[in-house]
Formats: sequence, structure tokens, C-alpha cells
Amino acid sequence: MTGVLLGGASPETAIKCKIMIMIAIVASAITSVVFAILLIVRICFKKREVLRLDVFVNNGARKNRD
Repeated sequence: MTGVLLGGASPETAIKCKIMIMIAIVASAITSVVFAILLIVRICFKKREVLRLDVFVNNGARKNRD
């Protein structure tokens, strides 16, 4: 907002730019959260909303080292 004001624009224009930037940040955050939730639901659940345990089980990938 300071850059717009120092550039010679009116305060109303600076406020509009600030509001547009904040709306863009919030919209991108909401979009990324929604896509992450959809991806997690798709990976972690079966067709009838049953949790897939094989996603969370270790499957021997890391062996205990004694």
C-alpha cells in the first residue's frame, strides 16, 4: 500500500489494491487446502468411506536395527 501511495495514487486506489491482494492470498490458501483435503480423502479412503489401513501401516519398509 505504501508503494502505491508513494507512486502518487489516491488512498482509495491503494486500499482497493490492498483488498485485491488480500482476497487473492485468501483465495489461493482456500484453494490449496481444498485440493489437499480432496487428495487425502481420495488416497486414504475406499469407496464406502472406509479407511484404508495399508496407507498407515509400515509394511516392513523400516526394519528395527538392534
